[in-house]
Amino acid sequence: MTSENEIILCADGSSTIRSSSFDECYHSVNGALAESVHIFICNGLIHYLNNSVLDSSADKNRTIQVFEAGFGTGLNALLTAMEITSREIYTEYTAVELFPLSKNDILSLKYPHSISEAKDSSLCREIGTIENLYSKITDSEWDELSGITTFFSLKKIHSDILGFEFPVDYFDIVYYDMFSPSVQPQVWEPELFKRIFLSLRPGGIFITYSSKGSVKSGLREAGFVVNRLKGPAGKRHIIRAQRPK
Repeated sequence: MTSENEIILCADGSSTIRSSSFDECYHSVNGALAESVHIFICNGLIHYLNNSVLDSSADKNRTIQVFEAGFGTGLNALLTAMEITSREIYTEYTAVELFPLSKNDILSLKYPHSISEAKDSSLCREIGTIENLYSKITDSEWDELSGITTFFSLKKIHSDILGFEFPVDYFDIVYYDMFSPSVQPQVWEPELFKRIFLSLRPGGIFITYSSKGSVKSGLREAGFVVNRLKGPAGKRHIIRAQRPK
């Protein structure tokens, strides 16, 4: 743990970090692991894989493109790598982060142990397997594409998302996990959502923990079809938006 950040024990037994710079936690104090699994894996990745992709023979062997706004602790990337590798689906994961955490902060979270002790049977793996996977993810070089497993490649980009050049019609899923609109209002504006909309393939989805009215209206203004879903423990609702097919 650095002198700037504080490790917080969450209600589900996992941990998160409170940033002194933003005075906000990277995850819900009701459960960092539970939040990531519910929002980004179950209602994001798994929903997309089960409902929106591989619906034609031409798509069956293509690489799924995932974009994460806010790499943070790497938890979402770890859980995605676990799910993707178990399904043997080729995936390239791009994450943009302006404020990378230190290795000491990341190790203090002990996510491999939290995952191995979770009651969710879908997360069952040997602790050594999870530790090795997390190390490869967190130790991978910035601004370079790294092969993490046979099926999962990662490119962490050290950049402000406002300056990121989004490719057009490229991503299948966007995990939007930035600090909240009250802390970083500039990254929750319709103009950025419009750029993200165009970067998604038709049928692609945008998933986020925020369900603020301004976020919903901004996404609709950008062209998304917006759905409000049940949130994880401690949060009533989340948002999943889709670029129409």
